[in-house]
Amino acid sequence: MLQAGKGDLLVATRIHLTSPSGQPFWVSAEGEEMTVGFAEHHTHSGWHEGDPQEDAAAVAAYVRDLQAGQLVVVAWYEGAEFVGSTTQEVGQ
Repeated sequence: MLQAGKGDLLVATRIHLTSPSGQPFWVSAEGEEMTVGFAEHHTHSGWHEGDPQEDAAAVAAYVRDLQAGQLVVVAWYEGAEFVGSTTQEVGQ
């Protein structure tokens, strides 16, 4: 588990994987921010807003929920151009 306290210097870390669907899946941590991305979608978790351990746990839970199929990525396109995305719980 990544542990850091307020004011700790964090080294930039990037993990790149390929999802079962063949799309890129990645997690990065740089400074006080963690980012999780899947294909064009990505979301940020800023440690400046709370406890770093709680934020890291929230990112881990988000990744587990994506992997378990409890969350789905919804993306919008105008023609072939990506416009935006979000995640939502399955069944909503």
